[in-house]
This record gives sequence, C-alpha cells and structure tokens, in this order.
Amino acid sequence: MLVIEGDLWEELKRVRNSRSLWGALISSVLDFGLNMFFTPDGKQTAQFLFTLGKGGRHTKGSGGPPIVVRKPRSQDLNRLQLSVLSSLPGIGPQMAGQLLGYFGSLRKVFSASMTEIAVGAGLGRSRALALTKLLDSRYKASRTVIPQASLSQE
Repeated sequence: MLVIEGDLWEELKRVRNSRSLWGALISSVLDFGLNMFFTPDGKQTAQFLFTLGKGGRHTKGSGGPPIVVRKPRSQDLNRLQLSVLSSLPGIGPQMAGQLLGYFGSLRKVFSASMTEIAVGAGLGRSRALALTKLLDSRYKASRTVIPQASLSQE
C-alpha cells in the first residue's frame, strides 16, 4: 500500500519532468501491485490509517459491501480452491482449509448439508447455518445502478 500525502498537482508543477513522477506511480500500481491512496495532509493520513487499522472497509448502512473483488492469478489449484471458499462471508483461509480437508472438493462443500458442515467439518451450528443460508438463498437482481467513481478536475 502506498499513501501519498500532500497536493499531487502542486508536486507535478514543481518537478522538472512530470512524466517521471507519473511513471513511478504507474509502476507502483501495475508492476508491484500496490494500492495507492492520496491524502491532502497529515491529519487526513492519520484518519485514513486509523480507519484502515480498525478494518473500516464497510459499515452497515453504507450501501453494501464492495462489489469489486480481486481474483487470484495463481495457477495453483489448492490456492484457488482456498480463495473461492475464503471469499464467502465468515470463511477465512483456515476455515476454508478445514472444509476442503474434510469434504475434499469445492463441489462437495457446496452440496453438503448444514449438519455435515456443522458436525462433520466442525464449523458449529451457527456458522453452518449462515453458510447454508447463503448458498441456498435465491438471487434477487438489483434494479439500482451502482455509480462508478470518476476523476474530477478542479
């Protein structure tokens, strides 16, 4: 993660070759996979880091969880299987490994009953109930369009 503090536009005016700065920022994102955040000053950076530390990615009533989820690029089958299960709410990598270890495949996990998940895989009743409810719930298409963020020039 890269947090850039200060006025980027002023910095671009100050440097001799703005393309070199843009190149460094682009390389940070594309070549090294860094997430980049911009803050105007130290106070906003502190608030950003505090929110990040608190896990403040989503709060109830904020319009829903993030829609974009980064897909793993790995060709390792075990890693992909763990990633698929870990993407479900309430299932972390350790629990995903526990489920795959017990059932042996994703298909068997997804077709297992609540009792098999709770008792067999050892997840417990409440987690098994939440997982089976998620897997069995009918999809309801949303009629609302989610607005996309855009760059603004001020």
